[in-house]
Amino acid sequence: MSLLWHAYVNRWNYPIGIELTIGIILLLGALVFLRTTTRGKYKTFDEAIRHLNLKPDSQVLDLGCGRGALLTRIAKQLGLAGKVTGLDLWLSRDQSHNKMAVTQKNVDDLGLTDRVNLVTGDMTKLNFPDASFDVVTSSFAFHNIKNEQARINAVKEAIRVLKPGAIS
Repeated sequence: MSLLWHAYVNRWNYPIGIELTIGIILLLGALVFLRTTTRGKYKTFDEAIRHLNLKPDSQVLDLGCGRGALLTRIAKQLGLAGKVTGLDLWLSRDQSHNKMAVTQKNVDDLGLTDRVNLVTGDMTKLNFPDASFDVVTSSFAFHNIKNEQARINAVKEAIRVLKPGAIS
């Protein structure tokens, strides 16, 4: 950052090549970011979902589901008897425009309403009975729990709601 500031302050003393080089570097960084957020994470999700060995009637819990990127990809793999429950606190500080209504619209637009249930909840204190789910997933959510003990509690809760022999 100090190099950028130095280049800006002394911009009349540098040839245009430095500004152009910095601009190209920033543009390339932006393109890598866009590719990762628009395509890369979905490839990672699809690969992970293949390893879940989902059955048509699987009951899945997605912790910190956000706007439903992982949730909807899982729901597409289920039959009518399967269900994905998406749990989130719906806080915009964790993800911009993170609202249940936005996620529900995404689910509805994809025709997955019958396979998805959205709930408000805290992953450190899950309001589900023991052994309720065949699979528990989470993507980009645990890092939002700042307290180490609370993160440990969230993992314990995920394990608690898994059926014996299930996947987390």
